[in-house]
Formats: sequence, structure tokens, C-alpha cells
Amino acid sequence: MALLAILAAISVAQFGSAMEKSRAATCLSNLRQWGVAFALYTADHNGLLPRRGQGVQQVRLIDRPEDWFNALPPYLGIQPYSELASAGLSPRAGDKSIFACPPAKENPKARHFLCYGMNMYLSRWDKSEPTRARCGNRRND
Repeated sequence: MALLAILAAISVAQFGSAMEKSRAATCLSNLRQWGVAFALYTADHNGLLPRRGQGVQQVRLIDRPEDWFNALPPYLGIQPYSELASAGLSPRAGDKSIFACPPAKENPKARHFLCYGMNMYLSRWDKSEPTRARCGNRRND
């Protein structure tokens, strides 16, 4: 009986580890897809980056087409976040969506759920124009 209990405990631990690896692989796959969309957007917009949204703040404004969560989804064949939200189909934690990393938790105080983000210094809102992508050591401010 003790041997069965030990084997069951090992099996459960291995299953949990496999599930965690599966969740991590999903997040990595989502990030890879966002990266492809980012590269395609930048190529189509003469090297300009999409805007970043609200940076470290909770996402409040979702209707700006320049924000990454609205500008990049069409490159992945999905609706922009603003359209999903308008239709009452906003991504939520636990969804099988490119917007959701499986272990992500929702902030109950936040109006919108986005578990991925864009570095706020890539394409700042306090500049009049979007930032241009840089290659190598050249600076094109």
C-alpha cells in the first residue's frame, strides 16, 4: 500500500510539472506570435513601431488604433482588442487566446485584462511621432 502511495505521489508531481511546462510553452508561443506581428507591422509602416498603450498604468484607453493591442492583432488574423471589448468578447484570464498566458491572473480592480505588455520606452506617447526601429548600433532618433 505504501508503494502505491509513493508511486501515486510521483505521478501527480510529474503531471503537475508537465502541465506547468505546457502553460509555459503556450506563453512562449503567444509571445513568438506577437513578435512576428510586431515585425510585420514595423515592415509595413516604414520601420515605425506601434504605440505602447498605457505603460505601467492599468489599461483604460482601448480605442486607439496605434496601440499595440489594436495594431498587431490583424497581422495574426484576429480582431483588435478594442473590437473584442466592444462586442463583449474581451479576453479574460484562462481564455485560450493569444491575449492570455495560462497562469495569468486578473486584477479585479482593472477594467481590461492584458497579461502581455510593451515596454513603455519603445514608443512613448510624449513624442509627437512613433519611434522608428533601430538596427545595430545606429541611432535614428
